[in-house]
Amino acid sequence: AVTYALVAAVVVRMILVPVGPLATVPVGWRVGFCAISLLVMVVGVRRRPALALLSGTLLMLVYGMAKH
Repeated sequence: AVTYALVAAVVVRMILVPVGPLATVPVGWRVGFCAISLLVMVVGVRRRPALALLSGTLLMLVYGMAKH
């Protein structure tokens, strides 16, 4: 439970107060990517936060590559 709380706190901070390259991504996209990652975790057979974090990271990378 503590791990989920810490990951949630970091994710919320990254969405609301981004730094570096993440600050260039519009907040709507960041929230959308977070929602998709949450769906990946909830819909999966086993609720694996690592898979959700990986999907969110990949979505951000694809967005960054598509933008440039």
